[in-house]
Amino acid sequence: MNNDRLPFIGRAEQKLDSTGRVTVPVAFQRKLTGKFFLCKGINAHCIWILPEESFHIVLDNMLQEIPLDDEE
Repeated sequence: MNNDRLPFIGRAEQKLDSTGRVTVPVAFQRKLTGKFFLCKGINAHCIWILPEESFHIVLDNMLQEIPLDDEE
């Protein structure tokens, strides 16, 4: 798989600013190109940063696992 299509992997401790926004560290920003999505991580207290194509792959996989017509 092309590295441009992989989810961004890295770690940084961040806090929300006074308006409730999180800042993406400059070192991470340099590696981000094009559109990307910030998502609540499903396996930890974290935020995922996913390139657009990776986001759609994750979303498609999740939608296959979650029955959207289930009322629960």
